[in-house]
Amino acid sequence: MVKRNIKTKPKGRKPKGLILKLMCTGYSNDQIVEYLVQEYKYTKHYAECLVSDCKLLVDKKIDELAEEVALNNLNRLEAIITDNLENGNDKTALQAIDLENKLTKVYETKVQLKTDPNEPFVIKLQQ
Repeated sequence: MVKRNIKTKPKGRKPKGLILKLMCTGYSNDQIVEYLVQEYKYTKHYAECLVSDCKLLVDKKIDELAEEVALNNLNRLEAIITDNLENGNDKTALQAIDLENKLTKVYETKVQLKTDPNEPFVIKLQQ
């Protein structure tokens, strides 16, 4: 383990804040686990569980932020589409629509047409 000067020690509680801080400052998961085992006398398994819990928190926050960014981008694209259609810039509007479709994964949806002339016309969307 690379020796670094870590002065913060949690008192009587799980050190999730410290673990998150160490993750953000470049420590690897193995280094954090080793530190928790040495400094707090946690078992390796317990330390790994703490680090894993913190990693899940980080992943969840990243997913939330990504969803928020995607929603903001969709709102911006809608405004671009509306403005360009109103101003007669059809080409730019179509480019924005294309980008919106890519962002919302419309192009990944498969369409199946049922074309039997004896039955009603049916369109089925498949993911």
